[in-house]
Amino acid sequence: MKPKIETVFLIGMPGVGKSTLGKKLAKEFNFRFIDLDELIEDETQISIAQIFLEGGENYFREQETKILQNRLPKEKIIVACGGGTPAFYDNLEWMKKNGLVVYIKADPKFIFSRIEAADTTRPLFAGLTSEEKRIKVEILLNQRSKYFEQAHACVKLPIKSLEPLKNIILTAVFKGN
Repeated sequence: MKPKIETVFLIGMPGVGKSTLGKKLAKEFNFRFIDLDELIEDETQISIAQIFLEGGENYFREQETKILQNRLPKEKIIVACGGGTPAFYDNLEWMKKNGLVVYIKADPKFIFSRIEAADTTRPLFAGLTSEEKRIKVEILLNQRSKYFEQAHACVKLPIKSLEPLKNIILTAVFKGN
């Protein structure tokens, strides 16, 4: 039986572990893993932070959309999308038409703790105090939830194993989403 799904898009807030989970899932399914932010950096030869600094968020979102919709390889892939990817332009609809979209859901406290503990500063949180980051997490989650909730499937964090995600993907791959 030929699988129906060849691309899985992981969406959700910054810090929920889309890249970590995506790498593990790709290994499990023998898919290629792509971090959309890393692909943007490879394609533009500029860091995400530099893109934000030089062109602002709107320019970044334009590059993100162009690369998402035109530069992904045509093979079995798991894509860890940026936190805002589904909330801009027609990215969410495009992803839903071109693969399985899975929302990695977490509460604001979990997200904030992950952003606070991160080694690198994400452009949207650069220069913010701890309290400002906490508020920004709540604002972004409130703004983006309406997009995230439109995903084909949702997995709520924390999870003890990859099984919930694997089952969602296997069901979609072999039965259609």
